[in-house]
Amino acid sequence: MRRGMKRGMKRFVFSAVCTLLILMIGLSGGMLFLRLESKKDQSKKPDVLFSDYVSNLQKADYQAMYGMLDGQSQLNISQEDFITRNKNIYDGIEAENIKADITGVDLKDEEAVVKYQMSLTSLAGEISFSNQAVFKKEKKTGYKLEWNDSVIFPELNKTDKVKVSTDEAQRGSIFDRNGLMLAGKGTASSVGLVPGKMSENSGPDVEKLGELLSMSPESIQKKLSAGWVKEDSFVPLKTLKKADDFQLHAEQVSEDDKKNKELQDQLLVGWKGCMKRN
Repeated sequence: MRRGMKRGMKRFVFSAVCTLLILMIGLSGGMLFLRLESKKDQSKKPDVLFSDYVSNLQKADYQAMYGMLDGQSQLNISQEDFITRNKNIYDGIEAENIKADITGVDLKDEEAVVKYQMSLTSLAGEISFSNQAVFKKEKKTGYKLEWNDSVIFPELNKTDKVKVSTDEAQRGSIFDRNGLMLAGKGTASSVGLVPGKMSENSGPDVEKLGELLSMSPESIQKKLSAGWVKEDSFVPLKTLKKADDFQLHAEQVSEDDKKNKELQDQLLVGWKGCMKRN
């Protein structure tokens, strides 16, 4: 009985010692790996570090970007504010396809200036600019990025905000030599059909409408059979300039306005619901 207890105790002690040794070996290996990685980062050149920074930017890994900043930069801005600042700007303009081509590296003492050409696509279209990033060498960690807001965009200050505004272009006007408008801003009517509201035998109707619009029945049927068309879809066939009542009562009424008015009257009387104002 006692011999069995002793054997059990020895096995327990042996297992515990083996487990402890395995844990110590694993911990030592992990610490060695971290030291090697740390030394690896310390030995990286500024251009390689900048490429890593851009790679993190492409992945929107702002936390990893913050870890590449030098000590003074991290004192100037907290990690939370850094992430918020970058995220708000890049997400706000819907930045994509971010690329940076290094054009030169200037080394001087413990400082390196990486010059680059940045390009990206945004809500405002493609954006491209030249810029530079300054790396300072620290004793324990190697080169680190000296960050400020101009790293995002040149001449950007910490109090500046970035936003995209879209201005809708207005259509210009074209006049003939007598001052009459040939093309310009105005109201138009879109002529079309709703398949679900057409009669079962729509052939004669389509043929008659084709005559009015100077379209062949085949071309109308082709538009009606488009893949996106449903029973309640309005299928536009032609856009007509809406006749202006003021112009129709003027002293000089153009033939186009007269013909347009007659055509629209026929469509409204015989084809109620096939016209839509744009």
